[in-house]
Amino acid sequence: MSDTVQIVSTSGEGRERALRGQHGAAAMRDLRDFSYAAKEDDRLVGGVVAESSDNLLEVRYLYVHEGHRGQGLGTALMEHLEEQAIEAGMSRIMLDAYSFQGPELYHKLGYTEAAVLPAPEGHTHHYFMKKLGERSPSVEAE
Repeated sequence: MSDTVQIVSTSGEGRERALRGQHGAAAMRDLRDFSYAAKEDDRLVGGVVAESSDNLLEVRYLYVHEGHRGQGLGTALMEHLEEQAIEAGMSRIMLDAYSFQGPELYHKLGYTEAAVLPAPEGHTHHYFMKKLGERSPSVEAE
């Protein structure tokens, strides 16, 4: 990841309001936004959107701009997200990715693949879980 890229929180009232509308006021009691953007010179170059309920964090989206792929930005975003979730008391994280969305990243980060299902156009849909606080294999090797 480039030294000029910064990861910043994008959590805010607007997203919280949208979540309330999506999940209902009663469900919002324990729902928390965990969204972060990667910016370079005030340009958005990546981001992760996640939300928690109880002690489970669910990743909705991970995106890295094409020009920044293969430089460790996706790993940095996920590791930052995990650190923030652990600090907030989350114990588990789950996410899903299609075969064309680089599911090998999640294997590298120590996620357990819970299921793989067929998807349209010959793709597969991968479901991952991770117990937070466990070190990823890439971190242990350093």
